Amino acid sequence: MAVTTSSQKISANSATDYTTDNTAAFQALLNKERYVIVDTIINLSAQIKTAFEGQIIEGAETGEIRPIGTAMSTKAMLVLKHQRCRVRNLKSTNPLLLQSNASGSAGGRQGTIDIQADFCVIEGCTMINQVNAVIASTIQRAHGSRIIGNNFLDCLGVGLEDRGDAVSIWGSGTVIAHNYASCKDGTDGRIAFHAEAPVTTNSGRAELDAQHIIMANNLAYGPFRRHFVMEGISNGSSIGNVSIGGATWWGEAYIMCTNVVVENTIKYTRTANDTQGSNWAPKRGAICVQNWSSNVNIRSTVVMDEGSVGDGFVLDRSSTVQGAHKLTLQVSMVNKGDAKNNGFNLVPSEDIHLNNCYAEGFANLIKTSTSNYNKILITGCRLIGNGTATGILVQGGTGGTISINHSIIDVGSSSYALNLPNLAKVHITSTGYVAGQYAVGLQNITEKFVMSNCYNLNSAVPLSVRYTKVNSTGGFAIATQGDVPEIEWLFNENDGITCGFVYSQAQLNSATSTVNTVGKAMGKIVLGYGADKKLRYYYATAPAAKGSWISFDNTETVTPV
Repeated sequence: MAVTTSSQKISANSATDYTTDNTAAFQALLNKERYVIVDTIINLSAQIKTAFEGQIIEGAETGEIRPIGTAMSTKAMLVLKHQRCRVRNLKSTNPLLLQSNASGSAGGRQGTIDIQADFCVIEGCTMINQVNAVIASTIQRAHGSRIIGNNFLDCLGVGLEDRGDAVSIWGSGTVIAHNYASCKDGTDGRIAFHAEAPVTTNSGRAELDAQHIIMANNLAYGPFRRHFVMEGISNGSSIGNVSIGGATWWGEAYIMCTNVVVENTIKYTRTANDTQGSNWAPKRGAICVQNWSSNVNIRSTVVMDEGSVGDGFVLDRSSTVQGAHKLTLQVSMVNKGDAKNNGFNLVPSEDIHLNNCYAEGFANLIKTSTSNYNKILITGCRLIGNGTATGILVQGGTGGTISINHSIIDVGSSSYALNLPNLAKVHITSTGYVAGQYAVGLQNITEKFVMSNCYNLNSAVPLSVRYTKVNSTGGFAIATQGDVPEIEWLFNENDGITCGFVYSQAQLNSATSTVNTVGKAMGKIVLGYGADKKLRYYYATAPAAKGSWISFDNTETVTPV
């Protein structure tokens, strides 16, 4: 049978009484009763702790717990020390705005609940002005927590990267669902909803150590640095969450995760004045994947709000980890903010599949660097720029592969739809383009270029493929003897797009050059320089490597040897 705090005369004298200390009396009640109803205002100068497994602490309309005294600026008010405890409908406040930004041994987190046992439930509660409203620390590795249907209002950010959260769980088997969190205006919060793998020793039980997490149908608003975060999680889902606006770094972020599916809604409102946490130099944007993540599928929707500054999707990694991102992206993004915002900032790109993505209104639709381990596959995407920049731009690095299939890339009047320097392999098929001059620009490609069955969506503006050499100083070399590298090359059945590749006399003459050994067919036409260094079109008389090339204009014959 439940016992009320009013029946035990445990109460502050008034709503403005911050001196009466109810800690000892309330702890004594918990030590003897398994079901306690808080129906009075209770001041706490120290932590209180559960005393039984399955203990229930329930709030009534007139009940409230709140911290008093400076010692509580670094502590949670209620510690769940026993399994299967339940906290229901409890209201907590922090009218004195107790908080601490001290670091090291002097540091600590003001808050409401510290979960230190398995299978505890926090449901229907309202927590106001808390630094860390609910926490389950990495030391206890709480399993099976349920945080459901709570309101975390005006959380206090203190400008640090280790506190300022609505919910922060280091544990496994956790469900965080149907909650609302806001961060107090003018403060610098960390994370609204945060699930992270424990960093202490594993228990040896797979169901406890695999960091299974369900984060679903939560709402977050206000100046938290991040709204929804999973870190080190294996086997998780982040679905149906809504970032209403205010995140100053990322609306959602996934860091060192494996086997996670994501499908959320992000309204990104961060402006150039939102510089919180700038000492960490974050790459700011609506969605971020950081350090490394494997088998993570993200299919969220994003609106970059008017005046917003940042990228739609940001990929980042530790300098010590290379080639470890393995992601599938199915995101839909619209930019109504700064014209310089980029869609996908994939620096580096690593191993990524963009499948049925939609991005509109951005400058660079995809911006990336490259390396030998980098692979990008783009399938069925609609990428529509704002006409101010190249659609897909590779900047920095060498090697890597990009494959584009059945997509649309529209950059309006901007010169290049794609500019892809220093890659090893490029494969493009069945893709439509709108651009000012060039469908594709290439420099120093080393192994393979294939472009087939592509088409120009704007017949009023002819497009071409441009290849340029880069000289030793990084500038474009002006060649009069051909500039096509010795690579496997195919340009076939492209409507409204011409190829500007130019072969040299030496390449046409050599029976071992790629132009004579790969993809040669009777009637194939190439552009090359003649012996007089003038451009001419040549056609192949036979598919054999030593089959002759004949020029259209003066019947010059080049016979490979």
